[in-house]
Amino acid sequence: MLRVSGEAFDVDTFLGRFSTLRPDRVWHRGEARLGGRVSKGSGFSLVLAETEDTTSAATRVGAFLSERGELFVELAKCGASSTVDFSLEVGAPERFTESIRFPPDLLALLGRLGLELEVTGYPVSDEEE
Repeated sequence: MLRVSGEAFDVDTFLGRFSTLRPDRVWHRGEARLGGRVSKGSGFSLVLAETEDTTSAATRVGAFLSERGELFVELAKCGASSTVDFSLEVGAPERFTESIRFPPDLLALLGRLGLELEVTGYPVSDEEE
C-alpha cells in the first residue's frame, strides 16, 4: 500500500495530472475520519500488490517504484510525504507468525525516493463470533 498525504497537498490536482493512478481511497483536509477525528491533510492510498506471498509483494512494489520514480519527485515538490506499508496478517492457526524480508536494492530505492517504510500487522482469528 502506498499512502500519500500532506497538509497543503492538492490531491485532486495531483491525481488529475497523474490520471493513470487508480487510488482506492482519497481524502481531503477537514473531512471527518473514524472516531470523530478530522483529517489534518489531504491524500490518497493506492494498493501496490495484493498477494499473500511476501517475496512477490516486495518484488511488485520494487517494480512499481522503479517504473514510477517521477511520481515521487512530483509528490515531494507538492509537499506530500509518502509511505509504503506492507500489511501482514498474523495469528492464524495455519500460520501464526509472518515475516517479510526486504532486499537491499528495495531499501536503497525507498531511500533514494525519500519514501518511508512501514510494516503493519493485522491479527486474524478463526473463531466465529
